[in-house]
Amino acid sequence: MLKRLTICLFLMLSLMPTAIWFDTAIAEETPVHSYTRRFTLVLEAGINMISMPLEVKKIADQTIDGNLQANDLVMAIKTSWVIRFDQSDARFKAYIPGASTEAMNFALESGKGYLVNVTETTAIDLEGMPWGTPIFEQSPAAPAVKSTRPWAFVVSGQLTVSMPLTEQSKVVVTNLRMGASILA
Repeated sequence: MLKRLTICLFLMLSLMPTAIWFDTAIAEETPVHSYTRRFTLVLEAGINMISMPLEVKKIADQTIDGNLQANDLVMAIKTSWVIRFDQSDARFKAYIPGASTEAMNFALESGKGYLVNVTETTAIDLEGMPWGTPIFEQSPAAPAVKSTRPWAFVVSGQLTVSMPLTEQSKVVVTNLRMGASILA
């Protein structure tokens, strides 16, 4: 019995430094915490109001360099336009694929709202860091705007006129289907 106790004590004492070293090695490692989350953005055909809950770093498994831009969203899904409210001049600005210049492209910032018009219902995965308090559970997407009448339209083009336009010139844009007009 004494011989067994001595062997057990010897084994325990010889293994203890290994266990202590192992615990110390783990404690010295820098813990890595990633709050990166995936979010599925579901857009129904037509006009949708969206907000990015993440600082997007991937869209449809494609890495984004810098901030998610309107043209990144257009390239990933069938979008006919993306509209934002520009606080600097208190106007709505649109990015329209094929008609907008690179200067008209803009970042889709987390926490701000955007209008997006898609041609067909689609879902797209976004991945990135949540803004504000980290999101630990999947949160549902914001519901799509349902309307029986279109309430937004985008016009893009260039005027070709034989006489020069001045600061006093006025251009009125009219949606002939709805009869709505706006001074541009």
